[in-house]
Amino acid sequence: KNNIWDSPELRDWIERFKPEAIFAMLGSNIYSHSISILLSERYNIPLFVYFTDDYVLNSTARSIVDRVHYRLLRRKYKETVSKAYMSYAIGRKMQCDYSKFFSKPFGILGNSIDIDKYSHLLPKKIEKDTPILISYIGAIHSNRWKTIAALGEIVKEINSKYHYGKIQIKVFSPTRPRRSAMLMLVKSGVEFCGVLDSEGVLQQMEQSHFLLHVESFDKRNRTYVRYSVSTKISEYLSSNRVVLAYGPHEVASMQLLKDNNLGCCLTDLDTKEEIVQKICAAIENYNSYDYTRAKQFVLDNYSREVMSGGLMNDLSKAIQENNKK
Repeated sequence: KNNIWDSPELRDWIERFKPEAIFAMLGSNIYSHSISILLSERYNIPLFVYFTDDYVLNSTARSIVDRVHYRLLRRKYKETVSKAYMSYAIGRKMQCDYSKFFSKPFGILGNSIDIDKYSHLLPKKIEKDTPILISYIGAIHSNRWKTIAALGEIVKEINSKYHYGKIQIKVFSPTRPRRSAMLMLVKSGVEFCGVLDSEGVLQQMEQSHFLLHVESFDKRNRTYVRYSVSTKISEYLSSNRVVLAYGPHEVASMQLLKDNNLGCCLTDLDTKEEIVQKICAAIENYNSYDYTRAKQFVLDNYSREVMSGGLMNDLSKAIQENNKK
């Protein structure tokens, strides 16, 4: 509030740097919005803003302090978007709802990846009477571990009733679960395997048949990630492996996969019997799965060339218009 950050050193650096635009990835910190707006107006340069998570449409505020902060943040968001030359959302769902709420068009900037990094991963076959490996690679906080454990119980039932090779779920995460969470994972037949480096991630993808994406089903977390699109989605779709996703039907990551018919999607709208049937169908049809659609979807929507090309066009247009003033 006192603008202590607005120091002579900062002003000197900016004036030497001579920026032509501001690109601000903004979240729930009101002061970062204020900094972006002030610098854009002071130096008369276009402001571009990017939102990856939602803090304004689906409030998770519980305390009085949270609710006050939420009202102030929503007001600041409206000011930021109104003064921005261009605003971006992380996915289609956020783009549509934010454009409607702010009465201003939004672009999309997804989690771009280098698809060539996964080119050596050739399609894998499920062999008769050999183990079927489902790998989860990523964070298990926000109660995602509960979703994995619930899926583990369903897989245990499939293993006891059907004559496939034994289905295994392995979790690779930098954060070791709490003792109670670990006990629940073990009880459900899920194996926690610790952290992987970047090379280890690729090796584990290569060994896996299915790559697992999950979202939490509890109200607070599903509200928080309603518009978020996980980076893992584009990585998984580039790997020549079937994506197995389990989470709330309204979450953007789940909708993206379901709407584009990519992988095997399990949601709260499915009964337990339907979930079992979907997993069994994914196993039985695994060897004939068409990976070309998934890779083309990534190329069209998440390749670095597409993402950076669109952004550079917008930046160039804004700078040219600003220079003419």
